[in-house]
Amino acid sequence: MDNFLSELEQQVLKQKSIMDRKQKGQFFTPSFISEILGLWLTTTSSPITNVLDPAIGYGSLVSPLPHVLPVDGYDIDEELLQFAEDALSDHSSLNLIHKDYLTSDWNKQYDGIVCNPPYIRFREFKDKQKYLNLFQDKLGLKLSGATNLYAFFLIKALHQLSEKGRAAFIIPSDFLHADYGEIIKEYMLKKANLHLVVIADFHLNWFDDAVTTSALFFFDNAKQVEETEFVHLTNQTELPILKQHLINYYENKPIGTSIPSIQIKPNKKWRMYYQTQGNTIYKNTKPLSTFAKVSRGIATGANHFFCLTEADLETWHIDQKYVSPCVTKSHQLAKHFFTQDDFEELVQMNAPIYLLDIKKEDADDPHVHTYIQHGEQQGYHERFLTKKRRPWYKNEKRNPADILVNVFSRGKVKFIRNEANVRNLTAFHCIFVHPQYRDDLEVLMAFFMTDICQSLLEQYHREYGKGLKKFEPNDLNQSEVVDLDMIPSDIKNAIRELYQQIRIKHIHQTEKDHTKAVVELNLIFTDLLMRG
Repeated sequence: MDNFLSELEQQVLKQKSIMDRKQKGQFFTPSFISEILGLWLTTTSSPITNVLDPAIGYGSLVSPLPHVLPVDGYDIDEELLQFAEDALSDHSSLNLIHKDYLTSDWNKQYDGIVCNPPYIRFREFKDKQKYLNLFQDKLGLKLSGATNLYAFFLIKALHQLSEKGRAAFIIPSDFLHADYGEIIKEYMLKKANLHLVVIADFHLNWFDDAVTTSALFFFDNAKQVEETEFVHLTNQTELPILKQHLINYYENKPIGTSIPSIQIKPNKKWRMYYQTQGNTIYKNTKPLSTFAKVSRGIATGANHFFCLTEADLETWHIDQKYVSPCVTKSHQLAKHFFTQDDFEELVQMNAPIYLLDIKKEDADDPHVHTYIQHGEQQGYHERFLTKKRRPWYKNEKRNPADILVNVFSRGKVKFIRNEANVRNLTAFHCIFVHPQYRDDLEVLMAFFMTDICQSLLEQYHREYGKGLKKFEPNDLNQSEVVDLDMIPSDIKNAIRELYQQIRIKHIHQTEKDHTKAVVELNLIFTDLLMRG
């Protein structure tokens, strides 16, 4: 059967393009994960009498289960259901249902539920309001519009789990660290049935095509939870240990960290429960929001229309007064300092660094009017964001930020001092220093360049697949930084002097020469954070 499923998977992958699968949120489950999830369902003391797979795909999760078990398998992809019918032909009580699971039967109870739900950013879903209203009506849950589709599958499935039932899910772990995930975590905690969470190391991707972090969730209604075990896998070779642990789970000693239920808080990032924390407790810190405000960059909704090169301005005869200097892509900022000379270099490279910045009355200019007509011919006025604006070509207003920070990163998070005073798109977040702390701008930027800053930031980011990290504005607003108010003036002056040394060497592209100054900065800030 395993060989047949492997051949079938290859056939599915050939017939369905990556784009098609991503649009439908389809990321197929490796067989070794299917076995682990199935093991949880079949090692219960009370044998299960029926099984639900809310997003059955081609049946890989159901395949390891006993063939006599009645199975309900939902999917909206009829082609995949045909594959599942072939793959699971030995299962004598298979009921494949070509319907949307989320809007289908809410009353039937299941002893076993296994699922790898679709992974789709919910805010991109055209029917999202329908689901939001449905879940508020059925369960009284007011879910965020940022909630990913997989969370709806998780919540509804737990609602349908019988009083003695078990469920096993493989889903992304990002909701554990996101603002929208608080209500989901609260729902799970109220169910009091989450016994085990297994998180893969962030360089270990169980789904080759998905840029996300994988996690396994094990629920059991037969035994009220008093503590939840968190297991952090760093290598695939640890999976046999996990499989053995699931057999007679309640008699085994924990292989991870067990946290009493009363200590698990839905408003916290759950990374704190499974990642090894350093023993160092830093003092003299405050949230970044004390000293600055972090907000996202400008979302145009149609970058190809709004982001122009020097050549574009000449081609369309658009005057400079109708555009604003703007960095549009993360690779455009390679250093910690972005100067006017750096901007001019991008101009010479014909990079798209001019943002169309027009109002309704500017359409009276014949050249601007022609360009707007061109945009409408290309359908840019019907995009998700643009069609909500009046007029559609009016962009968001955002002042140039003091400091920029990359939204996504691998390795260190990069902060950039925006000396060129340019605007930025959503590849960067904006950091606006509060007026009363303008004199400390260089001190704050100096802190951002140190290793100790990176260490403090580590607990606030969100993890995606293959080592990719992401910060939302609120993650940064809440992150702890050095307390600028407690730094003596003589030390601030020493920091500013080192900052200027680093700045000059960065600008003149002699970055290797500034290492000593950065080390000195790190020592200064470490000392400040360790003081009593």
